[in-house]
Amino acid sequence: MTVKVGRNYYQADFNTSYNSYRLQPIRLIPSEVTYHDRTELNIGNLNSEYLEILFKFLIGFVVLVVQINLSGKGNLAPSNAVDQIQNYVLGGIIGGMIYNQAITTLQFFIVLLIWSLIIFVSRILSRQFPIFRRLLAGEPQNIINNGIINVDTALKNGMSASDLSFKLRTKGISNFQDVKSAVLEQNGQLTVTTFGDESLSYPIITDGAINEDVLERMGHDHDWVENLAKDAHKEISQIFLGQYVDDHLVIIAYPSHATRPWYYELAQQVQNFGHNHHLTPEGIRNAKALQQMKELAQKRHMGKKSSSVDKDPDSTSTSEDKPRAPKRDNNNRGIRK
Repeated sequence: MTVKVGRNYYQADFNTSYNSYRLQPIRLIPSEVTYHDRTELNIGNLNSEYLEILFKFLIGFVVLVVQINLSGKGNLAPSNAVDQIQNYVLGGIIGGMIYNQAITTLQFFIVLLIWSLIIFVSRILSRQFPIFRRLLAGEPQNIINNGIINVDTALKNGMSASDLSFKLRTKGISNFQDVKSAVLEQNGQLTVTTFGDESLSYPIITDGAINEDVLERMGHDHDWVENLAKDAHKEISQIFLGQYVDDHLVIIAYPSHATRPWYYELAQQVQNFGHNHHLTPEGIRNAKALQQMKELAQKRHMGKKSSSVDKDPDSTSTSEDKPRAPKRDNNNRGIRK
């Protein structure tokens, strides 16, 4: 681009990102020069590039807000690995693709949709299946129990002795033998209870499901929890939060018209469909066993029927028992017996 400053002409050379330039004085000017006012300065494709970046910013902002509103605002303060990964990856996608000119706006939007779909599917799986909940969201891990450190659990969760000592010091504890219980939560925080504190209670029912890890640490089984829920005239699926405090179960039930995230409702519908159609592992095994019993009964019935036909004397006959056909006499045109 040629720039005229006073009576002199300069050649303006921009770099590839158009954020800096260099002026070189020139003497030879083409015969045809198009002059532009300063308010109408056009520097090539720079305007269209900024417009595309603006569209990408708007799309990223809208998708980020919609994803947070649909998945719940809990991921603003991440409580597990899925929430943390969601924020990191989504920020990386938006920040890395906005300034990449090789990626179009449509491709950018499709990538955001794919990542949002992965997040929602992972939440549905963690809500529906306990194995996915343990794999994706994790469970609280008991690091110290009655002043004894569980070294295997600490090492499996990547916690060294220095890390454990640091976390205990931040809680104002210098001697680990004073700790009655130290639980590593899903978000990496350490919940500590000393012998002088009141016993810490954990929820044994969360989101309409029994907390297996807490139940195992308490030394009880499913029947014990179900009996407590029946005493309160509630089903497990109707309980939002159930916590065992002072030898009784404190229950917070779902309201009659509870408003849950849409993926919770979808998971509940899938669970109800599987329950109504006996799509549980036990139901499938029972259905297969029933089908095998029916086939065996049919085979026995057909075997008895075939054996009874073979033993029936009326069904067997010889050529002597068959009546003879009458003979016709062609001469007398009558019938001779």
